[in-house]
Amino acid sequence: MVETRQDEVSLLDLWQVIVQQKTLVLITWFGTVLLALVYVFMATPVYKAEAYLLPPLEKEIQGIQGIQGIQGIQGIQGITVKTIY
Repeated sequence: MVETRQDEVSLLDLWQVIVQQKTLVLITWFGTVLLALVYVFMATPVYKAEAYLLPPLEKEIQGIQGIQGIQGIQGIQGITVKTIY
C-alpha cells in the first residue's frame, strides 16, 4: 500500500469536491456567460482608426532633384518637400 502525506491533495480528491459542488460550478458558469452576453449586446461598439501621413524628408527627394538632363519631364527642378506633399 502506498502511503500519502497528510499535506498532499490528490487529484481524485479534488475532482470529487468539484463533482459535489457541481451545482455551484454550473450556476457560476451560466452567470458569467449571461453577464458576458448582456455586456456584448448592450455595449455600444467603438470603432477607431487612425492614419498618419508624413511628408518626405529632404534627403528622400534628392534623387528626384538630381534628374535634370532628361527630356520630357517638366517642373522637376523646382521640387521641394512642400510641393511634393
